[in-house]
Amino acid sequence: MESGPITDGELTYIYRNFPYAFPWGEPAMQALEATLARSEPAHWALKAHYFAEQSKFGGGNVLDRTEAFLASETDVDAAAVVADAEAKAFVEAVRTDIDAGEAAGVVSTPTFYLFDDGQFLTEVRGAQSYDVFASALGL
Repeated sequence: MESGPITDGELTYIYRNFPYAFPWGEPAMQALEATLARSEPAHWALKAHYFAEQSKFGGGNVLDRTEAFLASETDVDAAAVVADAEAKAFVEAVRTDIDAGEAAGVVSTPTFYLFDDGQFLTEVRGAQSYDVFASALGL
């Protein structure tokens, strides 16, 4: 939600990586965490790239394709990101996200858990319109 009837500070969005269904998901999560440590905009660009090009990725090429994308489209040190991903430098952050997703019962992505004043309202799965979220949150 980039705009709408939401006052600043009234909505919190917590994002977690989750390697659902793809054999390249976990190395991609390592690369996303390594990228986030260097640049939030580059992290979101890489995430969008993974989504847009998902059919072109496999377990054996994800880090090569990640390095090529980061080198050509961002200012981060792409080789350092890949080195961190290969070394699993962010294994604790990745494990935390996976554990949280599994504990919450995530079975597909994206999955959203909506709360109001700390009270769980509903779960929303898949890409949805603003209206779905607005209706669920009473906006």
